[in-house]
This record gives sequence, structure tokens and C-alpha cells, in this order.
Amino acid sequence: MMRSFNDQSSVVLPHWLLEKEQLLPEHLFLDQVRKYLTRYPDYKLLKVENGFAVCERLKGG
Repeated sequence: MMRSFNDQSSVVLPHWLLEKEQLLPEHLFLDQVRKYLTRYPDYKLLKVENGFAVCERLKGG
């Protein structure tokens, strides 16, 4: 599920991925989130907030 606001979209992150946030250093967790987001072409991760990946929708996709 995604919510869209202008050029930003919030992608719901699965529970199994959010559990890794407590186990991994931040940079490794964010790498895992970016790998998950490869299913959303042209999305750039801005931050993880309240179980969502807040992304910028890039032009050209």
C-alpha cells in the first residue's frame, strides 16, 4: 500500500524488515530498506518513519 503526496510517497514496510531496525546499525538497516524498495522503480528513500519508507518519486519513470 502506498500513500502519495505531490512528489512523495509513503510505502508500508513489512514487519520482518522493521524488526531488523533494532538488530542492525542504521546504515545497514537503510541498505536493507533500499533493497526492498527496488520493487518500486524511480523511488528514492528519504527516511523511515512510523513503519513507512518515505520516498521521493523521481521524474522519468
